[in-house]
Order: sequence, then structure tokens, then C-alpha cells
Amino acid sequence: EDRKELNMFFHFDLMALDREPGETFMMRKEPWKLTEFKKIHSDWDATFANKGWGSMYLNNHDFPRSVSRWGNDSKTHWYNSATMLQTFLLTMRGTPYFYYGEEIGMTNIKFKNLSDYKDINTINRAETLRKNGEDLEAFIENEKDASRDNARTPMQWDISKNSGFSLEKPWLKVNENYQDGINVASQEGDKDSVLHYFRQIVQLRKEHLALIYGDYELLLPKNEQVYIYKRTLEHESYLVLLSFSKERALIHLENLVGTNAKLLISNDDAVSSVNDGNFKVRPYHAMVYKLF
Repeated sequence: EDRKELNMFFHFDLMALDREPGETFMMRKEPWKLTEFKKIHSDWDATFANKGWGSMYLNNHDFPRSVSRWGNDSKTHWYNSATMLQTFLLTMRGTPYFYYGEEIGMTNIKFKNLSDYKDINTINRAETLRKNGEDLEAFIENEKDASRDNARTPMQWDISKNSGFSLEKPWLKVNENYQDGINVASQEGDKDSVLHYFRQIVQLRKEHLALIYGDYELLLPKNEQVYIYKRTLEHESYLVLLSFSKERALIHLENLVGTNAKLLISNDDAVSSVNDGNFKVRPYHAMVYKLF
């Protein structure tokens, strides 16, 4: 920074969290833990606490869709997962990056047949396994979560042919869930859509500078269900509460955040009062409070 050579930093620690050590494209056998996820982001926030500036992202062209990877893309939890992850990116310090389709909650395509894949990495690895007589079925299951093609399917614009991406046959198949509301046109005018929530949380970040520049304080670091932190700038403080679990939780925070707060946004109608310090948290719930 002193030499004005760089103005932003990208780290790739998160991209390795759910992978086998030394294997960029093989999912690890044990599920990743939220405490690991928290530590990565908390450590990097501390790196830039007083100097420099970081970036925030959850997927890109080389890694699977964020809602499928870090959330839950089942029909039951898809909406809350997609909006919870948007809330995370837009309430952390650093410049947030959204990969195309994250605004509407695009998911992994999870091809069932190797012939559908176009990524040279998948093709070459499959050929090596075939020559060695190894388990191709297990590899296909791995690719449903790990393949780069999950993030490379066409943008889902509407319910017309190829989801409005092209009149011609695209390089990769379009995810069929474009017909089930995961497209821009369907979400554009729906106030309960992922896209509408995305616009709300972007506006919230713009209106409250503490969510951009404020200090970051991690709460309940050992909790494996919820990620909770405070953002503070001068005399203003905000509480961000995010569930990364499909189970409900009751969180007690009275001694950590006080008893008075104003709810600014929630991705679930079932919000809880902070007056008694108890938060009833639903699966993949996201809440942002201003503290007083």
C-alpha cells in the first residue's frame, strides 16, 4: 500500500475449504465446518483491519455456485440460502463481488452424464480414471458438487428457449430450473424474490457506511450453526446474524449486544425480538439489526 502498487487483495483460502488437501477439484470426505469458514474470513479481516483493503466473494468461473456450495439448494431452503449468502457478502468489510446469476440464486446443474461436461479438467480426469479402471460413478457424483461447469451454464433470463440466453444451442445446457422461477424475468417484479432481496441488501449497505468500513467483531466463534458479528463505525453499531444450518436455533446474546435493537432487514418473516437477548433463528436465516 505504501508504494501504491495494489489497491485490493484476493485470497483463495475459502476456495480450498471443502476440497481434499492438494486436490483442487476433489471434494473432501468430511463436511466443511462453519467454524473453519468463520476463521478464514475473520483472519483476513484482521489482516486488513488497519491497512489495505480486501475483497469478498463466494464463487467464480472456476468453482461451483455459492448457494449449492455454502448454502442449501433444495426447494425448501434455496431462497433463504441464496439471500443469506447475499447478506453475508454485503455486510462484511471489503469489496463484494457477485458472479453472474448469484443475484437470482442460480444453482449447480449437477450433470448426470459425463457426455454433458465440456470442462477439459473433467474430461481429462475421467479419461485417466477410465484407463486405470477406477470408479467413474463416484467421479460423476464428485463432479455434481465440484465441477467448474456448474458455474458456467448460461445466464437464466426468462422462460423462453434456452432461458433467453441464445436462439442457438449454447455451449453448455441450461439448468432446467430456469422454468421454476430461477430466472430474471420471473423475479423482476416479485417483491418476494431473491433478486428483490438482493437489491434491498445492496441499498442497505449503501445507506449504512459501518457495513462497509466499520470494525468487525466476531461473536460466538465456536458455534457451528450461526455466524454472528458486529460492525461498528464511530458511534454506530450493527449486528449481523446468519444461519448456515438447516436446523432451527435459539441464540442468547443479551450480554454481548445489549437489549435494544432495530431490525433493518430479514430474509424470513419469522423474526425475533432482541429485547430479551434471545434470537429464534430459522434455517439459513439472515437478520441485520442496528444496535442502540
